[in-house]
Amino acid sequence: MSLTIEEFDDLLENWSIEISRAFGCNVSRAKIFEALFMILGDKYNLEFPLDLWDIDIKFEDGLKYLKEFDFTSFDHQFEIDLSFDRNILFSTKAKLKAAGFVLHIHRYDQDPFPSNPHAHVVDQNIKIDLSKGNCYRCRTLIKTIKNNDLMKIRTKAEALKIELPALVFQS
Repeated sequence: MSLTIEEFDDLLENWSIEISRAFGCNVSRAKIFEALFMILGDKYNLEFPLDLWDIDIKFEDGLKYLKEFDFTSFDHQFEIDLSFDRNILFSTKAKLKAAGFVLHIHRYDQDPFPSNPHAHVVDQNIKIDLSKGNCYRCRTLIKTIKNNDLMKIRTKAEALKIELPALVFQS
């Protein structure tokens, strides 16, 4: 079972306090969040940092991981040229804007829930089922968008050559 946003927020705060105390310097919640994504990303096949909310992690386990992490790596930034061909970057994902939100649709998302593919609402930790229009946060149904709105998203995605799941209209 996934944590609620409030539970995860409390964990971040408590990890920040404990790690700051253990290392004798301020380790922000943002650095804790980034570190957890770096530590657990491969283990849980996470694509976005916000996918951390979808895992069930206990305070003690997170603290153990974080105590072994080298936070000084965040302080040693350097410049390199990471320019990639845009076709490589965007051949596996589509980016759409809808009602002030940015939606990402991954062609090869490793997590097929709630549909394959599905849309991620960036910065909201919401996944949209592209077959039914159901919206989930941490695998909990929070809303179903109108069929008309689902069709608008699907039309935009199809224009970008995204192969979508079969449509299942809700009544």
